[in-house]
Amino acid sequence: PALPFPPDFVVAGGFCRVPPYETTKDVNVKQRWRGRPLGEVLREEFRLAEVYVSAAAAEGRLLVNRCACSPDEVLQNGDLVT
Repeated sequence: PALPFPPDFVVAGGFCRVPPYETTKDVNVKQRWRGRPLGEVLREEFRLAEVYVSAAAAEGRLLVNRCACSPDEVLQNGDLVT
């Protein structure tokens, strides 16, 4: 029997295509990120668009150590980015 998929999944040619979605991750600051602004790290390391980073900051979704911050927040040793 065929496996049931959510209605927004597309099954074609033996592949199941999943629609885009957002997820939340906790990441400890890497040594190469220290002293750099969060926005720069998100754009260069995670390939996020500047518009997306700015919108996330405006909506309070950029967090360092569980506190909302701006893309200009400079990352330090021991910081947790969410």
